[in-house]
Amino acid sequence: MPQVQAEAVLADKAYDADERVVIPLQQRGIQVVIPPQKNRKDPRDYDAVLYQARHLIENFFAKLKQFRAIATRYDKRGLNFLGGIYLAASSILLAIAVSRILPHTLFILSTLLIDDTPYWLNLFWIFYIVLTL
Repeated sequence: MPQVQAEAVLADKAYDADERVVIPLQQRGIQVVIPPQKNRKDPRDYDAVLYQARHLIENFFAKLKQFRAIATRYDKRGLNFLGGIYLAASSILLAIAVSRILPHTLFILSTLLIDDTPYWLNLFWIFYIVLTL
């Protein structure tokens, strides 16, 4: 893996090979974030928090592949395909943002209709929730 330029390499247990993967990366000063296999005699430590980021990235690519034009690569030109990826990624992130904000907003709007809370106070809470997410 001489062409890899990174601060850390995240991979799953299948890449837990000392001679071919782990030792060459460590010699180049790259942090190896690969959990050890269960049958390993001397399990080594890895950054579990950073490894969880790998899971999030994998889930994002799974959602990206749900878009048919991305999964089958309809566009022949690379620039058009990249534009499709940007569009799909934007809609995924927008869906995530709406799913996080909507329940809080609906709760605040329901209190607006039920009790006599001042309107400006409800707007304050909506802005507070949106900014803290």
